[in-house]
Amino acid sequence: DKLISQNPSMSFPTGRGSLSISLRTIAGNLKHVPNISEEDTLNHLIQCTAKLLGIYACEVQLSRDAQVFQSSDYLRRLRDLGISNGQELNFIRLPRLTQNLMQGTWVNSKGSRIVVNGSTANISGMVTHPLNFDSQGTVVGIGELLRVEGMAGSELIRFATDTWNRVRQDEPDFAVTLRTVGGAFRRLEGLQPEDPLQKLRAAACEALQGELQATPQNLLLRWQDQAFTVDDDEFSLRALGIVDGISLLCVV
Repeated sequence: DKLISQNPSMSFPTGRGSLSISLRTIAGNLKHVPNISEEDTLNHLIQCTAKLLGIYACEVQLSRDAQVFQSSDYLRRLRDLGISNGQELNFIRLPRLTQNLMQGTWVNSKGSRIVVNGSTANISGMVTHPLNFDSQGTVVGIGELLRVEGMAGSELIRFATDTWNRVRQDEPDFAVTLRTVGGAFRRLEGLQPEDPLQKLRAAACEALQGELQATPQNLLLRWQDQAFTVDDDEFSLRALGIVDGISLLCVV
């Protein structure tokens, strides 16, 4: 298998076709992925998903119920991950980090201010590093120091050893998407970066009244491998990395 930087125009990898795998999109639609075997890796399934949907493999995120598959799972066989015949997985399209998307001002987890201008990033007005790209123009790192792991919307970048939050002058309202393991989704608007998680949790319970028997005390919010609980309620959405466009899985 060829790892996760992928041109959508490639043909399907050859599979043995022994599994029937369905993907549920955030809109609730089902897509069926062909040419899959239990001996194939998760990476093979991601490549096939990208081809089916006409997107890049780095834009594919797959999950099963509350479990989001991580990069450490890419080379594991579907059989070993417990993905079996008739399995339904959830699909989320991740934003692809391009040079254009990175332009502007950011602040990292240590409070340092970063300005990205063109193909370089200046940190604290002192050191400048080049942006590193893959063959499709996706930013994969900053100099030799930082390797990109993913994004949350267009306002937060996660690196292997750091996190950058976008700095905006007007701090506009933003929205998040709420989804359930049953395929329901709601868009929650009017949030502010300094709002406490408690406000988001209460609004999510109200928005999902018909889908979940949830209360602000038992609702768990998940993004990738992170779980936000009542212990986080006093933290701001900014501090927790919850930003515009993020998709949160809601479970009880």
